[in-house]
Amino acid sequence: MIRRCFDWNSGAVDSDTTGSAVHLTDSDTTPLGDDTPTDSTHRQPKNQSNQQDPSTTQLLLGIGDDAALIKSSAVQAICTDSLIEDTHFVLDTSSELIGYKSLAVNLSDLAAMGASPTLFLLAIGLPGNSKHFDQDAWLSGFARGLKRCANEFGVRLIGGDTTRSPQISITITALGECASPLKRSSLKPGMRLAVSGSLGGPALALKNQELTQPNALNQPTPRVSLGLALGRQQQAGSSISCIDISDGLLQDLSHLLEQSCDQLGLSNQTLCAGLELDCLPAHESIRGLEAQTQIALMLTGGEDYELLIGYDPNLVDLSILSQQTGVALTDIGEITLKAQSGTQAQPPINSVDGGSMAQAQPDPLHAKLTAKPWQITATLHACEYSLPNPADWGFDHFKPEQQS
Repeated sequence: MIRRCFDWNSGAVDSDTTGSAVHLTDSDTTPLGDDTPTDSTHRQPKNQSNQQDPSTTQLLLGIGDDAALIKSSAVQAICTDSLIEDTHFVLDTSSELIGYKSLAVNLSDLAAMGASPTLFLLAIGLPGNSKHFDQDAWLSGFARGLKRCANEFGVRLIGGDTTRSPQISITITALGECASPLKRSSLKPGMRLAVSGSLGGPALALKNQELTQPNALNQPTPRVSLGLALGRQQQAGSSISCIDISDGLLQDLSHLLEQSCDQLGLSNQTLCAGLELDCLPAHESIRGLEAQTQIALMLTGGEDYELLIGYDPNLVDLSILSQQTGVALTDIGEITLKAQSGTQAQPPINSVDGGSMAQAQPDPLHAKLTAKPWQITATLHACEYSLPNPADWGFDHFKPEQQS
């Protein structure tokens, strides 16, 4: 049904059950990065800042068989993400926005790996027509949004599945090529932390229940060009640590710290991330709010889909990188090494780490076993700033307040 539903010429639903995907033919063996397109699926991204590296992946067999066939000499990055009605979006949201975001969030994961996106598969579950749901109209908008994102970043739909479902369920699996994969586990003492774009806008839209209109929440910008540039920096000898900010800055920073500590095999020392909260780049929509509210939205709001980067300031020049990619980059802190304290049951009062989560355990031995070795501290106007409770860090889904 994937083959029948999407007509990439118009971005609309093709109701002809005998129709076929116009631009994804079984005989297409063109390298995906070819600069001499023969049809619209080979268009280069409209935004040149998103220009991808030349691809070596070939599509040997596309939509129409039990599986697609591809051939590539490159390392493949593969990710998948799901969007579920009433969990990740409400039905009143424009289906075009849903179509765009469903692919964009996957491309953000590929960007965080330094991968050039090439192909994707779509699995979608839909309810039947009812007085509240017009399947053809919804699919038409969804296809337009999906096509817009696919064309913007030069990726191609190669197959998937459709099924009947009591509510809308969308799962996309995206593939990309990595010359030098970026990893979460590459933080080291002496690195600086930087973030792309701005933070807090999606969280404000969610807080104000602005769920149905175009805004920072519904139209994330995958930082593909930045991820590729970081991959090239790493390939040239600069170690880079990277993650996309989907669950909130603090939550995703904790992933970098935890995995990097494991990679370094530290025993009596721990990595510490010191955040400079005055430097956090606030989204324009939150700049009129109280400082404490802005900081909370930027630290724990989530759904930003920006890149959080650990980099060596001696090898990476943020201003040059920003000019090359057209993406704003802001330095927000540093990575240091500190001695670990005994059981970690009493962490510094103005820090948040695994130890603080373990304080509630009456058994010191249990606290020692469950404590995390990493630590995050923060300053604001040169004063120590108490971070939120770890239990309040970030999210990976949402529901309208009235349905929570």
